[in-house]
Amino acid sequence: MTDEDLKMQFESARQQALKRIQMPPVMEPRKPIKKEISYEPAIQGLHDSKIVVVDISMNVKDRDRKIVVREPDGTLREADWDERDRMQHIFYPRKGKEDLVPQMFQDEYLYALLHKHEFSFILDRACCQFEPDDPAYIDITEKTYDFIDKEKQYDLVHSTRHFGPLAFYLVTNKKLDNLLQHYITNNRIDEAVDLIALFHIVYPGSRSATSASKLKDNDHFSVIKSYVENDAVNKEKLQLAVQVLEEALHSRTDNENTDLNKLEEREKRSV
Repeated sequence: MTDEDLKMQFESARQQALKRIQMPPVMEPRKPIKKEISYEPAIQGLHDSKIVVVDISMNVKDRDRKIVVREPDGTLREADWDERDRMQHIFYPRKGKEDLVPQMFQDEYLYALLHKHEFSFILDRACCQFEPDDPAYIDITEKTYDFIDKEKQYDLVHSTRHFGPLAFYLVTNKKLDNLLQHYITNNRIDEAVDLIALFHIVYPGSRSATSASKLKDNDHFSVIKSYVENDAVNKEKLQLAVQVLEEALHSRTDNENTDLNKLEEREKRSV
């Protein structure tokens, strides 16, 4: 393999990795479809069942595809979401999506999987089965995020495409304190600051966002302390975590300075 071939293989692997770690979109729950197009009383009673008409034109996005339903009473309306999903699955089946919603998404089975820490499996299957604005998808993912936060098992999804939506969910619902404590306890200061920066983007009017704008870009501890003092829910736990980390860093710095002084004294003696 030449250098050029090797470079092409690396680029191909990078593109595949980017595709695999692309975060699922975070969307608001979709609104019900209740749009009547027309009413034809003359054809009332001609059929005992609904007639569904689907536009199967190529190169049309699923969300833009026209699907209408003729009711037995003569009403012509747009298909609701359940009807749209079933018709789309019939004409354009998606890999990984089943005809019926798997039982694993029922609470009884879902929480059994959650207790086994099968977070990635649940979230991957949810992405295959549902659209991102489907209320069922949002409900399942939020239950999973809450369980991860409760158990503090962030590292099990940290390197997956689901960590971004998890962090966004925690920030938008002001539940980021446990994750922030996890970062501080494990001396992951940059990630803690990034999490707080996301909080400031979502809540630009928060007290810590106002004070953070006056701090230096590299003043990470002050950014964290400002959030803890002004906007944290579990203030006492975070204050203790910050204090322990500061003491550990000061102790490490003192030890490094002591070792450096000893080394300098040895060099002077040798001279």
